[in-house]
Amino acid sequence: MNFIDEVNLSPATTEDIDIVLESIIEAEKSSTNVLSSCLIFNISENEFREVLNTILLEEIEDCELALSGYLVAKYRDEKIGALCSWVEGINGYDSAIIKANLLFAVID
Repeated sequence: MNFIDEVNLSPATTEDIDIVLESIIEAEKSSTNVLSSCLIFNISENEFREVLNTILLEEIEDCELALSGYLVAKYRDEKIGALCSWVEGINGYDSAIIKANLLFAVID
């Protein structure tokens, strides 16, 4: 059996918040050490993680910051990553605008 055959996907729950947060942060860094949101808002990575945690638990749909939009990948019962999907503009709003508004609302 090869690796991909042993990977299981399941809907994310609050128990999966750590792997979802890690996946978001690594995607935001995009193979660098820079989190643009941290630079823009002058906050640390840990503070950004807390902001994301708050937003994910709010369950705002139609953007990449809703926990219910995530699937968690597990390999032999170990969480190895998460992925998200949403339908862009389904509510008439761009997901980037939703994300920006959420960040501005939560960050002091």
